[in-house]
Amino acid sequence: STQYSPIVCIISPGANPSDEIQKLADKMEMGGSKMRSVSLGQGQGEEAMRLTETGQLRGQWVLLQNCHLLIDWMKELEKM
Repeated sequence: STQYSPIVCIISPGANPSDEIQKLADKMEMGGSKMRSVSLGQGQGEEAMRLTETGQLRGQWVLLQNCHLLIDWMKELEKM
């Protein structure tokens, strides 16, 4: 994957792969300040967009959680 090619994980209800993703980020030397995350929901679309744009420019990882809560916003993300 590149900063222009996201990795999408579709998970079962109740599953939370955040710890495994964090471990992978650490292993790939992308942990700490090189990885950002946001849980989508009320009012988080703007923050998620800001983190995504910054991550793309700086080569950071951005973990977007609960994407099902902002389906319409995901269409905006796709345009990036």
